[in-house]
Amino acid sequence: MFKFQLTNKVAGYEEDKSIINNGTYINRFSKFDPILGYTTSLEISNPRERKKRNLPERIEEDESSDAHIVMEDVKYEKVNFETIISTSSDQAAISSGKLLKEWTKNNRNYFHYKSIRKITPEVGYFSAKYKTKKINYKGVAIEQFYDKNHDFNIDDIEESIKQTLDYCQENFGAYQFDHVRMAEVPSHWPFGGFAHPGVISMVEDRLYLLDVSDEETFNVVVKRTIHEIAHQWWGHTLSSKPVAGGSLLIEGFAKYTEAVVMEKMYGKRAIYTLAENARSRYFSGRSFASEIEPPVYKVDGQSYISYGKALITLLALRDLVGENQVNNVLKTLTDNHRNSTKLEATTLDFLNEVYNVTPTHQHHLIDDWFKKVITYDLAIENATTKELPNGTFEVTVSVKSKRLETLDSGELKQISINEPIKIGVFTAHPSNVKDDSSVLYYESSQINKEMTEIKIIVKEKPSYIAIDPYGTRSDENLVDNLITL
Repeated sequence: MFKFQLTNKVAGYEEDKSIINNGTYINRFSKFDPILGYTTSLEISNPRERKKRNLPERIEEDESSDAHIVMEDVKYEKVNFETIISTSSDQAAISSGKLLKEWTKNNRNYFHYKSIRKITPEVGYFSAKYKTKKINYKGVAIEQFYDKNHDFNIDDIEESIKQTLDYCQENFGAYQFDHVRMAEVPSHWPFGGFAHPGVISMVEDRLYLLDVSDEETFNVVVKRTIHEIAHQWWGHTLSSKPVAGGSLLIEGFAKYTEAVVMEKMYGKRAIYTLAENARSRYFSGRSFASEIEPPVYKVDGQSYISYGKALITLLALRDLVGENQVNNVLKTLTDNHRNSTKLEATTLDFLNEVYNVTPTHQHHLIDDWFKKVITYDLAIENATTKELPNGTFEVTVSVKSKRLETLDSGELKQISINEPIKIGVFTAHPSNVKDDSSVLYYESSQINKEMTEIKIIVKEKPSYIAIDPYGTRSDENLVDNLITL
């Protein structure tokens, strides 16, 4: 059992902002747990930085095969966890695990937590003068800890937690804790949120102080809450092997959960914004990358892939096989590893489950998306509409469709295309679609040449037509994907 007393200063150690008078947050064991031996993961990896500091080039393993994903030895696994935390008499202390007991002694508050099963050792310690809101939701205690002056978004946070718990338990299996604790932390922390086992830290100015009162504004409070709750499945239930590709199973799956839950809450307009953000992050990141871009299934620290292209690719898979089928794959993968204390799941396991539920003729396209670096150039070249005698409207559209592969040399090569891509006809701009009443047509067309003419019949006068309106392909220019009719 680990005992830790929270104070403002730790003698003999460099001071930082982890321990302060109100808002203490010690993130993960690495802040206070010694590392024994030499750790290559702490080496500077950027080639330019190494050259600038007169460091030798790193010798990288041959990653041309998938062997290293399967064979690499990782001595890291889930552990039993128990802790007693002591803090000031006017503060509450929080960590992972079930709260077994709390008491006061010598004018200090004590809290005893213990996990009921083995957990990933990604724990945090929190202490502050918190206001709390606690409810029981279908057997799960939702507990919010926040500054008394920062209560603007508490209801949105609570509703987001409920929606995510419902969707994830229905589609990905049981939640492994009987509580969700959300704790506010100060704004000097350089992230939006961090998911510990059963506990989530959220930074004040990126969640609690945001103004999302305008219902037409994209609700980033909901988005960030969903993402961190999703990590209770993607990271703490399904724990990926820390090798190339692992972040697809953690951040990629969390981004996917973000998208599907927000679509249920706000309609397709939420998908439009999330996909546009992912696309922008991907193309911005790849333009500044100093190393050869890996395919999605071998992402290895490239945030522009794990937070960007991973979502685009998973949305493409959803379009191809359907949301239920994608969710069944994720649940099967999770169930296969749910009771393992070792971090074993890999992208190869994921792809094998995808292959199991898809016809063989689709495997080539799935491999293109996940195992190659493919981008697109899609556009509406022109479109016309005319009213037919029966009161319906015929839309004739010419679409341009190019696929480009980035080779290991960095060369961009145009390759053939033969895949289903969504065409949408709307009465409102795709970014404003809240429900199906604005969608006149949204179906996949098999695109197998650079120029294709398509005729579509709709029941109402259309205002917009778009190819891939909800960003399931990595297309750098979205301006020409849509035309006003």
